[in-house]
Amino acid sequence: MDLKSYYDTVRHHILLSKLAKRIRDDDMLWLCKSILKAAGKRGLPQGSVIGPLWANLYLNDVDKMLERAQQVTRHGRYEVVCYTRFADDLVVLVSSHFQSGHWAAKVERRLREELAKLDLSVNEEKTRIVAFDRGEPFDFLGYTFRWVDHREHPGKKMVLCQPQKKKQVQFLRDLKATLRRRLHVPVELVVREVVEALKHVRWRVDLLVRRFASRQRPTKRKGGRGWSTWSVAEVYGSWGLYTGYGVSWRSARHGQVS
Repeated sequence: MDLKSYYDTVRHHILLSKLAKRIRDDDMLWLCKSILKAAGKRGLPQGSVIGPLWANLYLNDVDKMLERAQQVTRHGRYEVVCYTRFADDLVVLVSSHFQSGHWAAKVERRLREELAKLDLSVNEEKTRIVAFDRGEPFDFLGYTFRWVDHREHPGKKMVLCQPQKKKQVQFLRDLKATLRRRLHVPVELVVREVVEALKHVRWRVDLLVRRFASRQRPTKRKGGRGWSTWSVAEVYGSWGLYTGYGVSWRSARHGQVS
């Protein structure tokens, strides 16, 4: 679930009423109100230090409702409902067991009720129900999650987490543009925080760096080299191109993904 223009639609009077439940200082409340009003009639101040804190506070009742749903539906160590929220992005996971499936509709209805109390609108284009246990993926915070067969244990399932394809494409475009602007800079490049699953990205990064080095020393000039002649020792050794890729896997029993 995603909220439509969340930071721009927060109601000031609702937020101030929530703050007043914990703050007993009139001067502090006046300061909070002044900061809010500076952003306009609705919404949170963009780029401020206090904005993210208020954004979470505003959705506190939504968290409490979902936490109660987790507690009510729990059977021992088995969770029927669990959720993760980051700012206005929210994922609710409901067990696919035939006795628990009805909770999906109930949780969605209660979620919409709580959001209506806050005068918030759901972004219907980015909100959907996914049959995760049947292989349908979902995106969250720039990553794509899938329920797949375990690589090493046949018959078991696991959660596969990979960066979204559009993030990969954008990364390659940004890298290519950056290298074009830095032909005058020595070839010392380290690409960090890229997972092993992006083998295509690794190959493209390697290719772009090799071509970058060749453009610095064109083959038409004396001593020039083609992009394929650079050795692995040069690219990953002396230049220090990042090679320690790692993949994010998480084993889980069917119906107990969080």
